[in-house]
Amino acid sequence: MRSTPEAALVLAGGVAKGAFEAGALEVAHQKGWRFSRVVAASSGAINGAYWAAAMRAGREDEAARALPALWLSRADVRIFHLSLTGLIGERGLATGENIAALLEREVRSWLPGLRHRSGLRLVVTPLGGTEGDIGGVPATTYQRVLAFDDQAFDARETRAAVFRAAAASAAFPGAFVPVDLPGSGSCVDGGTVNNTPIKEAIEGGRIKRVVVVTPHPLLTAMPQARFSGLALIGRLADILINERLYRDLREAQSVNRTLRSLEALRTNGTLTEAELRKVKRAIGRTTARQVEIIQVRPPKELPGNPFSGFFSRKLREQYVQAGRAAAEEVL
Repeated sequence: MRSTPEAALVLAGGVAKGAFEAGALEVAHQKGWRFSRVVAASSGAINGAYWAAAMRAGREDEAARALPALWLSRADVRIFHLSLTGLIGERGLATGENIAALLEREVRSWLPGLRHRSGLRLVVTPLGGTEGDIGGVPATTYQRVLAFDDQAFDARETRAAVFRAAAASAAFPGAFVPVDLPGSGSCVDGGTVNNTPIKEAIEGGRIKRVVVVTPHPLLTAMPQARFSGLALIGRLADILINERLYRDLREAQSVNRTLRSLEALRTNGTLTEAELRKVKRAIGRTTARQVEIIQVRPPKELPGNPFSGFFSRKLREQYVQAGRAAAEEVL
C-alpha cells in the first residue's frame, strides 16, 4: 500500500521508547509511504523535527537509514546536558541543548536542499498557559501547537527555533528544565496535554489518511505491583502518553461512524444532498470527512520503563526492531 500527499504522520511520545518510531519510519519509507504533514509531541517531536527536515530536503531515504542508528548510538545518558542552575533551582536535571544541537548537526548538510513541501506541528505545554475559549468565552488552555512549514528549515537561524521547540516538546518534567519559547514562555513536554494530536493532523480537510506511530500497545497489561521511585514516574508517563490517544482514537472512530451513517442516508434517498448539508451543519460537522487512521503499535508492552532505554543500548535495539516489525505487520 502506498500513500498519497493527503497522508499525515502522527508521532507519539514514549521518552526512550521513541526509538520504536525510528524503526517504524524506516520500514514505512521502504514501503513507499510519503507524508505531507508531521504532527508530534514529546520524544516523537525529536523524530518529527528530523523527519520534517528530511522531507524539506528530499532526504527521506537517508533519514530512514540514519534515524535508527542515531537512537542506537546517541540516545544514551549523553543526551542529558546537566544543568547546575536547574538542579539548584529544582527545575530539572538537564537542559535540551544537546537535543537541539544533535538535530542541527545531523541535518545542516542537507539544507537548503531541493526545497520540497514540508509541514510540522509540535505540541508544547506552556506552564503559564495560553488563551483559548470555551463557547466563545476566554479560557486558559495548557496546550499550544507550533507550526513550522517550508522555509522554517532553510536557514540555521530558523531551524534553531524548530529544534528548540522540539526540545521543549520533549522536556519531560523533572528530567529536563523547562524550555523558554518566544510567545509561549516556559514550556514542558507536550505529551502531558496531548501526546497524539490527531486533530492537528487532519486540520484543513485535505488529509484523508493518518498513520499514528506509538510505542504503546493497544491493550496494556494490568500490573498489580506497587510502583515507587523511577518506576512510578515512568508509569505516570505511560498513563499521560496513552490516555489522550485512547480518547482521540475513540472520537475519530465516532466521527467516522456518524459520517458513514449520514452518507448511507443520502445514498438510499432518505436525505437529499441539501438536507445532508443541513444535518452536518446542525451537528457541527460541516467540513468533517472520513479519515482512515492506521495505528502502528507493538503487540505487547515494550520492556523497561520509559527511561530505561537511556541506560541500555540493548533495550534501544529491541525498541527499534519492534518498530520495524510493527510497521511490517500493519503497513
